[in-house]
Amino acid sequence: MPSSTAEPTLRRTRPGGGRKRSTALRNARRLPFTLARALVVVAFCGFAIFPLYWVLVNALQTQAERYRYPPELFPIHPTLEAFRSIWTSTGIGQWLTNTFIVASVTALLTLAMAIPAAYAISRWRTRGTSLAGFLTLATQMIPPVVLMLPLFKVFVSLHLVNSLSGLVAADLLWALPVNIWILKSVFDAVPVEIEDAARVDGCNRLEVLLRITLPMTKSGILAAGIFAFIVAWEEFLLTRILVTTESKWVGSIGIASFFGELGTNWPGVMAASLVFAILPIVLFMFVQRHFVGGFAGGVKG
Repeated sequence: MPSSTAEPTLRRTRPGGGRKRSTALRNARRLPFTLARALVVVAFCGFAIFPLYWVLVNALQTQAERYRYPPELFPIHPTLEAFRSIWTSTGIGQWLTNTFIVASVTALLTLAMAIPAAYAISRWRTRGTSLAGFLTLATQMIPPVVLMLPLFKVFVSLHLVNSLSGLVAADLLWALPVNIWILKSVFDAVPVEIEDAARVDGCNRLEVLLRITLPMTKSGILAAGIFAFIVAWEEFLLTRILVTTESKWVGSIGIASFFGELGTNWPGVMAASLVFAILPIVLFMFVQRHFVGGFAGGVKG
C-alpha cells in the first residue's frame, strides 16, 4: 500500500520539476544577451551624459585643476566661484529672462499658427494644400546663411532689430515649418470617421477641431510646443545678427560673450552653459512621456 501511494506522488512532481529546469535553462541562456543589452544601454547613456558631466566638473574645478594634465575626472577641491562670478559680473539674470520670454512666446505663436495649417494640410487633400505643404518643407532646405542678409534688411525696415519681438519673429521662421509637418503627422493619425461622427451630431469643422481632434492629440501638440521652445532657446545665428544691445541679449549671445580676443573665460562658459541647460532638462524630465508619445503618434486612445 505505501508503494502504490508514493508512485503517483512522484509522477505528479516530475512535470513541475521539468518545467522549472527548462525555465532555468532558458534564463541561463538569455543571461549573456541580457547583460550585453544592459552594457550597450549603459554605454549609450554614459556617452550622452558625459558632456554634461564634464561641463559640471569644469565649472566646479579651481583654476589650477582646470589646466592640469592629465585632466581630473572629479573636482578635488570643488568651488562655486565660477557661478558666483557670472551672477555678479554679468547680466545672466537678464539673459535668462529674455531667453525664457522669447522661447515661451515663440512656442505659443508657433502652435497657434501651426495647428490650423497642419490640420488644413491633413484634412483637405487638394492640389493647393499639397503644394503649400511641400513649399513649407522646402524652406528648410535653404541654408540659413543664405538668408541672413535679406532677413536683416527686412527686419531693419520693420524696425525689429534690437527687440525681443524681432527675435520671436526670427525664431518663428525656423520653428513653424517643422512644427507644421510634425502636427500634420499627428492629425493624420486621428481617424476621419471620428470627426465624421461628430459632424453628423451637429458639430461644425471648428468645433470638431477644438472638441474632438485637439484633446485626442494633446501629446503631439505638447511635443511640437517643446520642440519650438528648444529651437528658440538655443538659437544663435539670427540672434547674433539682430541683437547688439546687451540688455536684449539672450543666453546664446551671453555665453558667446565669454569668448574674447585675448582669451576665453572657460569657467564662465562652463557655468553659464550649465545654468542655461538646466531649464530644458527639467522641462523634458517632466513631460518626457508626452514628448515621446507625441512623436510616436500623439493620439490619445
